[in-house]
Amino acid sequence: MNAASALGEIGNPAAVAPLLRMLRTQSDSNEKGIAVQALARITDPEAVKALISALRDPNEWARQMAAKGLGKMGELARPAIPALNEALKDRSDRVREEATKALSLIQKQ
Repeated sequence: MNAASALGEIGNPAAVAPLLRMLRTQSDSNEKGIAVQALARITDPEAVKALISALRDPNEWARQMAAKGLGKMGELARPAIPALNEALKDRSDRVREEATKALSLIQKQ
């Protein structure tokens, strides 16, 4: 387990800032994806904001994992609905698919 995963496992909202910093500065797609997955485990409005931001990341996997993570957050991710609707127009099939699933999960609640 790396540091980003450990921060996500803890689930402390204080981990959002370092994970967001990692997401913004990391060029490795695997590390970006791990940071996004860790953010998705933190049930906090700041984590939702960070994942909304990640939906615009240049890295496809980061965008895909951001959409998936928002879907797992359910009701808490309601503020992400406009950004997820935008993600339905993403150039990546995978991102569009995860955005569709996320919207379904969020709006179901």
